[in-house]
Amino acid sequence: LNYSIIMALVLLGIYVIFKLQETYIVKKTLNEMKVYTSKLLETMDNAVISVDNNGNIKTFNRKSEEIFGKKKEEVLNKDCQEVLNLKINGECLLKKCLLEKKNISQEIILEEKGLKKKILDLNTSFLTDISGEITGVVAVIRDVTEIEDLNEEVARHKRLVALGKLSAGIAHEIRNPLSSIRGLAQFVYNSFSKTDERKEDLDTIIQEVDRLNKLVVQVLDFAKLKKPNLTRFSLNDLIRKITELFKIEIKDKQIKFNLELSPDISQIQADEDQVRQILMNVIINAIQAIPKKGEIKIKTEKLL
Repeated sequence: LNYSIIMALVLLGIYVIFKLQETYIVKKTLNEMKVYTSKLLETMDNAVISVDNNGNIKTFNRKSEEIFGKKKEEVLNKDCQEVLNLKINGECLLKKCLLEKKNISQEIILEEKGLKKKILDLNTSFLTDISGEITGVVAVIRDVTEIEDLNEEVARHKRLVALGKLSAGIAHEIRNPLSSIRGLAQFVYNSFSKTDERKEDLDTIIQEVDRLNKLVVQVLDFAKLKKPNLTRFSLNDLIRKITELFKIEIKDKQIKFNLELSPDISQIQADEDQVRQILMNVIINAIQAIPKKGEIKIKTEKLL
């Protein structure tokens, strides 16, 4: 009898040890899985947010913190309606998903105070238990702001290309009448005597037509993306020449040029005509931006 009891106790002890080992292995495995899952969530490039059936936040990874500008400690176990700006018509999308028992897949615009506006791609899935009952919702959110910005930049480029083609077409149509106007003005100019005062008016017409024709050529060259004609020239001298052209205009508006041109700058290599046009456009815009009386400062300096 004693032997039977001892054997039974030994077997019971072995069983208990086995179960304890089994429990230890299960716990260790679960802990390892938990650590692995946690690391996986934290290294994901998408925001992952989960809520229980009450809408309380249970998961909020590193990317979520980055997108929403909130720390995990600020939102965990709190109502998503109160702490997250994931709303449409004032209703939290994750709660809407739970109430309607319907997954959501859509783009939303996030506008948080103090943060840059973001465009987010949101997709939800239901969390279920062993029996298949819904226990919550998980949302995977991707920040697609840069992609949308890139798409907008591509669309803007296409519009500019179309505008360039249209401008080139208009410029081409204008060029022929300008040639006729100039030719006729030159013919009439030559038919007048040297002392005829009307020659001065015709000379003005010819000069203005030439100026318009030059602008037309520049539009056509721009539309063709003409290869730059690289030459060496003095940038400071070019700036001085250009500012001289605007002397009468700035005098009428009581505007002064303040030139701070560094003597360290020698010659540069570029397309002089293109640089001239850029500088003239900048100066024209500056003059137009000053209603009356002011100063336009132009400065050059050597960076390298």
